[in-house]
Amino acid sequence: MFMRRTPLLDTALVVGVARGTARRQYQQQATQQQAQQNAQQLQQSEQARAQEEARYKEEKAAWEKEKAEAKEREERRLWEEEMERKYAERTGHGQGPPAYGEEGHAAAPGAKKFCVECGHAYTIGNKFCPECGIKL
Repeated sequence: MFMRRTPLLDTALVVGVARGTARRQYQQQATQQQAQQNAQQLQQSEQARAQEEARYKEEKAAWEKEKAEAKEREERRLWEEEMERKYAERTGHGQGPPAYGEEGHAAAPGAKKFCVECGHAYTIGNKFCPECGIKL
């Protein structure tokens, strides 16, 4: 009826099953290690990208600030020139007094500047505008 297996066949069967199981476990471990390495590489690349993006934003903000300051200086210079021209027209003098001495240094005391509020000329050293009274 039933044929009985031989012990050698049983041993071969057990060894084959054990070897297959061990091979599957090794492959699963290798796959898990590869997945962990991939996750670490992805995390590192995300951190590097975030750092690069933060550095770019800082550089852009610094550039925009510098650009705004340059524009503000230019607008101030143009405004002062306009105030000098208006002063010259009002007083009948040729050219109005310079707001600054040579090379951008402040003019000597007694020189004239112009109020930022009303544009009226005032003497350097005054604390308040003689026309509108704003603090200088």
